[in-house]
Amino acid sequence: MRRFALATLVALSLAGFAGESVAQESVSQTAQVNQSMAESLFEKGMAAHKKHNEDEALQYFKKAAELGHADSQFIHGSHLLDLRRNKEAQQWMVKAAKNGSVLAQTTVGESFLKGDDGFEKNPEKGIYWLTKAANNNWPKAQHLLGMAYLDGNGVKKDQGEAVKWLTKSSEQNFSPAQLKLSQLYASGTGVKKDIDKSAKLLIKAAENNDPDALTLQGKYLFAADHYQSSFKSFEKAATLGNSEAQYFLGIMYRSGIGVKQDIEKSNELLNESALNGEANAQYQLFLLYFNGDGLPKNKKKALIWLERASNQNHLKAQVTYAHQLWVDKKYHQTFQVLQKAVKNKGDPEMLANAQFLIGDLYMSGSGTRQNFAEGFKWTQKAAIAGQMHAQAALGEMYEKGWGTKQNLKLAKSWYGKACDNGYQDGCDSYRRLNERGL
Repeated sequence: MRRFALATLVALSLAGFAGESVAQESVSQTAQVNQSMAESLFEKGMAAHKKHNEDEALQYFKKAAELGHADSQFIHGSHLLDLRRNKEAQQWMVKAAKNGSVLAQTTVGESFLKGDDGFEKNPEKGIYWLTKAANNNWPKAQHLLGMAYLDGNGVKKDQGEAVKWLTKSSEQNFSPAQLKLSQLYASGTGVKKDIDKSAKLLIKAAENNDPDALTLQGKYLFAADHYQSSFKSFEKAATLGNSEAQYFLGIMYRSGIGVKQDIEKSNELLNESALNGEANAQYQLFLLYFNGDGLPKNKKKALIWLERASNQNHLKAQVTYAHQLWVDKKYHQTFQVLQKAVKNKGDPEMLANAQFLIGDLYMSGSGTRQNFAEGFKWTQKAAIAGQMHAQAALGEMYEKGWGTKQNLKLAKSWYGKACDNGYQDGCDSYRRLNERGL
């Protein structure tokens, strides 16, 4: 460094102290040297990484980051995130983004959009960085930006802009964008409905080994009775870690559809899927353990899986778990589970069951303060949806004036509906009112 400084001074004197231009040249030379050193350190880091010498690689990346190498700054920031040093990580990530790393711009944008990794949620900043990366033709950023426009996250909802960015990403073979575009063309959202185009995009995404696309492809093939092809799609997706595909594979092995029946393999796949968070698999394991179907009967294990599925808003699990809690006289917990269940948008029949049960708790004051008006409201919802027990209960409410004005005509009508749906109590109550001449 001293030799360099001396050479600069000699050059300055020879130039008659035309200092400004020479100084600028010196700064430029220094920057070039730093850039060259940074590139060299980055390459050494990559070489060490390829040899799986991660500690050595990280040291090289850190030195390159300190010299301003954008991608090294991103890698160093990512390492700090792994160490949970979020504040330092954020500083390095932002530096990398400002220095032009599209990886950093995308990561910073996504983190601001979601409020992840120590970044305070700021959708506007998220959109700013994603737009920069997207304009630099980075496919993941284009996909995320398209999704933001589709959902109205940080920007005003704009299906046209969403399709534009998703298309740009898809054209670069980014499979999540291909999958989303496939779904948009299938539903006609933001584009003219085009089933052929939707299918072609789904096939492309599946060919790119996108696990979600492979799973969706498997479901379509299964629905079309192409069981062996369906099995192959699910198998690929399951190998890539898709928990839903693992669940479907487990069901196929259990039933012997598309593959030779293998209960042991089915149990293994369902367990793997359940451990990976798939609510359908968790509910399935509840049934298997509870009934002793291919697994040793074990009520304790069964209820553990049932509770896990319920906690993931699996509606059938919520209703089943609430009923089990009610049987065990844990009424407050029953009420809490049903409060979540009635907000669910799953199977209408199961939703009606949840509405009837929570209505019954309000009527009896079990697990919550007694409230006839709320009891009537939820029972009426369930009855309108066709739940026969709720229809009979609603008939009784109208007959006795519980939570509503007494109306014997409506009482008889609802008893009749319950009877028509096969509920004997409804038939008996209808007959009783009929015999009174009502």
